[in-house]
Amino acid sequence: GGGGGTDSEQELAHVAETVDDGSLSPILPPATSTQQTIKSFLSGIEANPVGKYCVLGLLFFIWYSSNTIFNVYNKVALQAFAYPLTVSVVQFGVSALFCCALWLLKIQTPPRLTKRVTRLALPIAALHSAGFLLTNTSLSSVSVAFTHTVKATEPFFSAALSPIILRTVPTWGPMLALFPIVGGVALASFTELSFTWVGFLSAVGSNVAFQSRNVLSKKIFRESDAPLDNVNLFALMSIIGMAILAPFSMAQAVFTPFVATIPNAELARLLFLGGICRCADVLVSYMILQRVSPVSHSVGNCMKRAIVICSSVVIFQTSMPFLNVVGTVIALVGVLVYSLVTQACKHNYFGADHPMCRPVYELELTGGAGI
Repeated sequence: GGGGGTDSEQELAHVAETVDDGSLSPILPPATSTQQTIKSFLSGIEANPVGKYCVLGLLFFIWYSSNTIFNVYNKVALQAFAYPLTVSVVQFGVSALFCCALWLLKIQTPPRLTKRVTRLALPIAALHSAGFLLTNTSLSSVSVAFTHTVKATEPFFSAALSPIILRTVPTWGPMLALFPIVGGVALASFTELSFTWVGFLSAVGSNVAFQSRNVLSKKIFRESDAPLDNVNLFALMSIIGMAILAPFSMAQAVFTPFVATIPNAELARLLFLGGICRCADVLVSYMILQRVSPVSHSVGNCMKRAIVICSSVVIFQTSMPFLNVVGTVIALVGVLVYSLVTQACKHNYFGADHPMCRPVYELELTGGAGI
């Protein structure tokens, strides 16, 4: 879309835009002294082109490795302790403690909590907790590779929900890119050796919940002036998510005594370290988004999913038939194409009249083409 620098700055102060992995664009609160010190330190390094690329490379390494470690630890924990509800509560608790530590150390400015802010965050947090729980339910039932292959259909649900909630008009390029995504996931599903309906439907349900969260958060923050940046929103989602799920976990413990196949100390270590890695994954993703374009971030996110799938196949020695591999690759390539075409249309890289960026149905587009 258009607009001068001042308008863009005002828009960033109030609008949380989503990218295809659910990250929010960098909306920063007033910096604390600790934040300013860290920013000055990084700026000094990044003043040199070599230092800039070294910092960016380190951030991408932390992003990929933390997400991979989280998924591996999460899967090992769920194999030994098949209670995804309780695992989700514990990981929300770790995220909440991590964010509280950021506030206490003055690395992050705490949010100004009001009834209005809490009311706005509540439905987003409810969808976030449902999506996270369903992801863990899928991981407890099928392989990590298959869960993440199914979760590659996120753009499909984003494209389906955006016109309904945001009243945006879908364009031909992104719509056509959905076909290889859906086709690849279908092929991978038909040939998946660990396939279960619980695992498949849970992964699909997590996509619905997470994409509903993304679209709803975009709508809410577009229409309000809530002083809530992305890090604090993540903190509130974790705290509220833990509060929502904890009573159900305690009720489950009453009727179904928990049994773990590994020592409790080892289980606690896996869940704690996995939760820390999950926080690092989210927060470093925000830092990268401040340094690269949305297109580069989308490509990086596609690579991250591919790395998680490949790493899990090696670590867990997952058997994948040839057609399963083909389906997974097609789906991931489809996600990459979808991300690139969506950003190109959104920023008019092709031009507003390009066939790929024309609306699927006739409504006037404002502020640039594309969804």
